[in-house]
Parts: sequence; C-alpha cells; structure tokens
Amino acid sequence: MHRHIIGDEWADVALIVPDDAGAELTLKPRLLFLEGQPIVAMDLEQAMSEAGFDVNWFTTVKSGLYWLERHQPDIALLDIELSDGSCQAIAGNLVERGVPFIVHSGHPSAADFVHESFRAGLWVGKPIDYGDLLALLAELASGGQQGARSER
Repeated sequence: MHRHIIGDEWADVALIVPDDAGAELTLKPRLLFLEGQPIVAMDLEQAMSEAGFDVNWFTTVKSGLYWLERHQPDIALLDIELSDGSCQAIAGNLVERGVPFIVHSGHPSAADFVHESFRAGLWVGKPIDYGDLLALLAELASGGQQGARSER
C-alpha cells in the first residue's frame, strides 16, 4: 500500500508490482467487503486478497459507511444484515455512486423481502464456491455484469 497526495488529501493506492521489470504497474480493484460472520469473512478476505483485490473488510454498517465517506470502491460484496443492522444504506450509497456490487446472503431471494437498493446488485446465495465468487467479482471489476439482477 502506497500513500499519495491527490488534490489536498492523502489517498491509499494499492499497487501490484510485476515480476518482470518491463511490465506496467496495475492498480488493484478496491473492494468494499461487508460480512458479519468472522469465519466466513476471514476466509473470503484472504481468497480475495490473493486473487488481486484491495480488500476493505468491515463487520458493521457504521464502519462501512464511515469508510465510504472517505473512499470510492470499484466493487463491493455485502451481506444484508450485520450486527448493527441492515446494509440498506450502504447498498443505496453504492447504487447512487454507480458501484457494481454482489449481495452474498443466506436468504433465499432478494425479490421477496429486501429493500429495492439490494436488487440493483447481483444476488448470490451462501454458500457459494469461492472460485465462482472470485470469478464474478473479477467480472464486475472489469466492467461486466453491471446492473445485473440475477440469482446464482
């Protein structure tokens, strides 16, 4: 992680440094990750980091909103409920910013009972194979599946 001045503020910039000296530096996609189950979160955070994402993991809505006041994610992965309530405000914030996101939930379907802001994301149920989830995140980060409304 490197710190750079952008405008009047410091910004964290994560870089992937290539093995070969002639290659260009590439920014890691900044991923906002909200998950309240520590075991699930630790495993996923490690897998996402190893897959090349700059993972910003939070276990509460309050801490996620605080981070969003200061940062712009490229993509997001969120559960519906955390220990301090619904991620509805975060999903709404992501929709307003045009940030693609995945709702990773144990609930069977988004359409039946959650706020419409969650429906703007791609819905995947728990459990999901990490390889499949990482592929979906990579697709979102590269500009695919934006605004997709589906269940997996």
